[in-house]
Amino acid sequence: IINHQSSIINHQSSLTIMRKEAALSYSGVSLVILTPALCSFVYGIDLGVTSFVLEMLRDPSILDDQVWWRGMAGNNIQQGLFVSGLSLGALIGSHLVFMYLARTIGRRAEMRIAACLYLAGTILNVSSGTILQKSPPWLGFMTLLLGRLLFGCGVGFIQHAAPIYMSEMCPARIRGSVVTAKEAFIVIGIVVGYAAGDLLSKGDPLRWADLYASTAIITIPVLLMSTMIPRSMRWLLMNGEIEEAKASMQFVHADNIDADFEELCQQMDDSHTKRSASSSSLSPVALQKKQSKHNRKEQRTVLFDKSTRKAFTASIGLVVLQQFSGQPSIISYVTVLFSAAGLSGNSSVCTALLMAVCASFTVSMVDRLGRKTLLKAGILVMCVATFLLSASFWGYHTSATDESSYFGPVLRMVILVSMFAYISGYQLSYGPITWLIVSEVFPIEKRGEATAFLVELNYCLNFVVQFLVPTVQACIGWGPTFGIFGTILAFSVHFIDAYVPETTGMTLEEIEQSLQQPSCHPQKRCESESSDSLQGIVFSESSNLLAQTYNSMDNFGSFIAGSSGGGDRQQHGGDDEHLIEATLEV
Repeated sequence: IINHQSSIINHQSSLTIMRKEAALSYSGVSLVILTPALCSFVYGIDLGVTSFVLEMLRDPSILDDQVWWRGMAGNNIQQGLFVSGLSLGALIGSHLVFMYLARTIGRRAEMRIAACLYLAGTILNVSSGTILQKSPPWLGFMTLLLGRLLFGCGVGFIQHAAPIYMSEMCPARIRGSVVTAKEAFIVIGIVVGYAAGDLLSKGDPLRWADLYASTAIITIPVLLMSTMIPRSMRWLLMNGEIEEAKASMQFVHADNIDADFEELCQQMDDSHTKRSASSSSLSPVALQKKQSKHNRKEQRTVLFDKSTRKAFTASIGLVVLQQFSGQPSIISYVTVLFSAAGLSGNSSVCTALLMAVCASFTVSMVDRLGRKTLLKAGILVMCVATFLLSASFWGYHTSATDESSYFGPVLRMVILVSMFAYISGYQLSYGPITWLIVSEVFPIEKRGEATAFLVELNYCLNFVVQFLVPTVQACIGWGPTFGIFGTILAFSVHFIDAYVPETTGMTLEEIEQSLQQPSCHPQKRCESESSDSLQGIVFSESSNLLAQTYNSMDNFGSFIAGSSGGGDRQQHGGDDEHLIEATLEV
């Protein structure tokens, strides 16, 4: 019996291991990863070059009075609109996806639209600095602003489509590394943008349009690559495109995927059945109205129903805490803070390089160490760093104190190490993992709209925080401001431990099913359910084997005949149960 049960367990384990180690098509996986990742890379380049473009537009050495941006150095409104134009465009783009496109056009189509918007925005940006260079100021600036808005709309589309497409197309064992690679490509793009800006800004300040033209070099190949990748297999299954979904799955696998595809279909059917059962208390008319695709108000209501409560709790919490952890302010003011401490130089380039190294480390380790482990570890590093910065800057006011006399050598070193520690911690935690969690926890029918809503919320909060922090800092100083950030980060550790699920190693369908259960710890519950399922299999097989053994062995004949009495049968039945329990323990 024990040998037979061991063979059952080994057989099941071998099937699981064999399924997990199914060979991937490296060419297919590379295209699936690179297409959205390069869209993020272009976004990073734009972020990097924009700071240099602003300095070139404000350059007081410009002698040509006919260029339209000659007076921009003294116009704070134009400077503010130029800097915030991309964020405003991203907010508009994510809102369009949330309201109208999340369920209809698919992830691949969104990436194509994003690439087209990138190109349109780049053409307008370059035109405002070349063929419209000597146009009226209002025309030149409006062309530049419209270009920034269109490029930002493309960012809103890609921030929604990229993590979802990567998450839905890649196997569970590499999903974490693939989705976090998006953030790594953004950071690498920032490094390239800083390098290009540092190289070109030292020449003619009138040639700032060349920096924006560099983004088109990557955008055109991305648009071509988007024609070579399939639509998301899970999105296709959701819309009933079975054959195309199977072809999409085969695109990233080198082996036959019939068994894996049937398993995926079964998991999605089971998830859909459970969600339908949760709505069975509604009348048929009410249920039909609830699921109608033509009633957008009802769609918004359905999005925030009971089935997504835990997913939204974790996702909204991560997005809000990420923004109020100080990240937008510290990254935006990194040069100012280094200068205040007397640490000038190539601080921006060094910071971007450090971000790229840490983001690459996260990509390589997220599927080994787990999402929550990296989140909590990175946030603890950020928390300690912000409290050290708070103590270092406590009592310092830029308008009243000379930094050369206020910050001694030791304090400067503490600030330098704390800033780098904070940036490293962010790239280990909130930076790449927030959007990985968001792309994993929602049901397939609501994943598009939910992610679009969270992207929109992210950019709204980003604007609010960047708007409020300078005012708060001017009122209470940098020291107390960092203290507030540190307190929020300390709370973040508790929130992640209590409300954020561990999704490492689980398929999207397993994550969805686990979040429908009462417990807030899906990984532990998944292990428990798997153990219960295995015990059930062994118990059933043990019973069948015992019955076959008793019926086939002659020396058990008298035992079976003698056990026909009620009391004896009950006693032997108890012995059978003890034997099976002993088998399970072994």
